Amino acid sequence: MLLIPKVVYYFDIKINLGLSRLVSFLVTKLMHIICTNMSSTNTPTPGKQLHIAIARNDWPTAKSIIEKYKSIAGAAKNSSGSTPLMMAANGKCGKNNKLLLELLLVDGNGGKESAAERNKRVSITCIHIEDIVFRCMPFIIPLTFSLYNFFFYQTTQGKTAADMAEELGKHKIANQLRQYEQIASNAETFQRCPKCKTKLRPRSKLAFVRDQVNKGIETNNLVLELFNEHPLAVERLDDKSLHRVNCCLSFRKELTESMALISELKRLRQADDDDDESKQPSWKDWHIVDLCSGAQCVTAALCLSILTGVSVTALDIVSSNELPHFEDVDWMTVSKVGNGKEDVNTSVNTTPIDDDSISSFSYMQRDIHDTNLAPQLQSHISRGNTTSYSGKKVIVLAMHCCGALSQRALSLFKELDAAAILVMPCCLPPKHLGYSKKLKTFEPQQASTSWNPTHIKRDDEQVKKIKEIFSTNDQDEQYRRWARYLHQCAMLDATADNTATSCKNISSTIKEVDAVLSSRNTLITAIRNGSELADATNNNVSEEKS
Repeated sequence: MLLIPKVVYYFDIKINLGLSRLVSFLVTKLMHIICTNMSSTNTPTPGKQLHIAIARNDWPTAKSIIEKYKSIAGAAKNSSGSTPLMMAANGKCGKNNKLLLELLLVDGNGGKESAAERNKRVSITCIHIEDIVFRCMPFIIPLTFSLYNFFFYQTTQGKTAADMAEELGKHKIANQLRQYEQIASNAETFQRCPKCKTKLRPRSKLAFVRDQVNKGIETNNLVLELFNEHPLAVERLDDKSLHRVNCCLSFRKELTESMALISELKRLRQADDDDDESKQPSWKDWHIVDLCSGAQCVTAALCLSILTGVSVTALDIVSSNELPHFEDVDWMTVSKVGNGKEDVNTSVNTTPIDDDSISSFSYMQRDIHDTNLAPQLQSHISRGNTTSYSGKKVIVLAMHCCGALSQRALSLFKELDAAAILVMPCCLPPKHLGYSKKLKTFEPQQASTSWNPTHIKRDDEQVKKIKEIFSTNDQDEQYRRWARYLHQCAMLDATADNTATSCKNISSTIKEVDAVLSSRNTLITAIRNGSELADATNNNVSEEKS
């Protein structure tokens, strides 16, 4: 494993769009082989033996395994989610592929039963491996952690055996498999999402947490706030169309993180209505920009369901096809933002947008470091009329943005002239940003990862601050120093000569939210003076920590 970065570096590979997929595939296979070998036992399972035999084009062994173990081996999936039937449809057994297919489709051998199964489609965004892996070699402990930071993995439901045969032009086989696929689908004891065909859990993770709340077992204040104060939002979120939200990995943890932001937003708005704190103010005409939203869009989903009438724009680099199916619910309108084109309406909801009870969701697939991002967001928020744009009711959210992404979120807050930003930083930026081939030395002015891109430079003051942050080996203290540094940055403006000066029209607070189920739980709230949220900040100055 340790040879990978050296080989890539010494051969001076320049990754372009074509080669990135090849390198990503090879790295994925390598990691799979390593993990498989680490977790393997001396006696492979019948399913694993069958997959190995098919991959080696060993027809006699494959035949004997299927005849002996029947569907136990014939319907078994490998780590990529492929069944023997998929491998046969893909022609993995060479000249004996027809015999393999016929044998698998014999009743009881597993082929017919697994015809509706789908493999895992893994898409990987590969960054320049020479610029990243080699520069970070001194810090690769362990290598696996580094690889997963340099390659952005997305796992989604893939194709059936019939789909694979169709792609290879085997239409006769594809039609035959399609019939078995339909029969197998009808016989399945579980439900699938009608849109993405993902297997659905019998009950969502949200429903499980709701049971814990009802039984009095749940004690987390942020979780209790959602279920006790917003039962309608819970009902809305427990929708099968939103299975990527209510069944997401680490659902309860994600829930506390997102609720920390929403709880703070509610507090800020309620402070403007001193007469009735229980009254929920209207969020009509307010626009929330959820930066680095992720594929699950948990924060966006909670905002849409709790803050009735709000407009939310989620922004990330993941494909819109990986998002929750917001367009299939009837309590919001949905649009996807094209590249400089008009918004594309994908919603099934035909309710007029001026209905105060209808929330609005849109998604922008963008790189947060795009220099034209702020004008694009302004145009989208003002519905194409940039001259009428106003940031007085725009709020930026940035939950667990790594490294320079938190800094970029703060700069977007200022570029958008937004009313407020709520940031909960996550990972720290690297102490040393990269390796300079030209100078043959580490050059801290040059960044090395997607969350510290190469065009970002550190001035002398920033280098000094980063050095102070890493002057201790205590990681918790490093995080606290990083959060305090971002808190200071929130109240600074850049002048023409790129020096930072105090910004008098921005107030900022910083506090730890203990209910967030993460050690990275420091919330920074910056509010522009003169906005509708400014009074709330002034009334809560006592919460600010130095």
